[in-house]
Amino acid sequence: LSQMHFPEATEYRKIQFYQGVCYFTLKKYSKAKKIFASLISQGLDAQWDLKVQLYYAQTLEQMGDAKKAFEIYTSLTKKYPSSKSYLGLAAFFQRRNMLDRALEVLNKAPKDRETSYLFALEALNWAIRWKREKRAEPKNIYKSKAVQAFQKSLEWGFQDFGWLRQQPGFQEALEIGGIQIYLKDN
Repeated sequence: LSQMHFPEATEYRKIQFYQGVCYFTLKKYSKAKKIFASLISQGLDAQWDLKVQLYYAQTLEQMGDAKKAFEIYTSLTKKYPSSKSYLGLAAFFQRRNMLDRALEVLNKAPKDRETSYLFALEALNWAIRWKREKRAEPKNIYKSKAVQAFQKSLEWGFQDFGWLRQQPGFQEALEIGGIQIYLKDN
């Protein structure tokens, strides 16, 4: 695609962004990386910059550059202190099985319209702990915290179950009664 066909630069950038997302989804990471890097170098407004940078970091992560991805996620929490930027960093830790770090980030995140995602990810975090714990006492606490966090996500309006199913720990969450019943109905 050439910008010549799209005179409005912002519309062209949106098309480029979604093209990058398609490449990312198809696991064609080098093509996605090239598009996201190009968009970042062009300068974007805050909303689009955050979206592009999050996808760029995920792309680098998938390509094996966890160090650079971590740097981007961390810088985004400072540049754009929103629940969405914190969610990116928390998910990074969760994908690396660094559950304590993920929970720390989730707890520091500001509460805004994306907060329901934070609570959904927190529920998965506690569900993973519940699944792995062998001792009865902490296991019951973890289960309770998982259900509470999931209920909070619903209270905050969480509805993106497609996103939730893609997160590490989803299968563990299904085994917890309070979460399983709700998810089977949705």
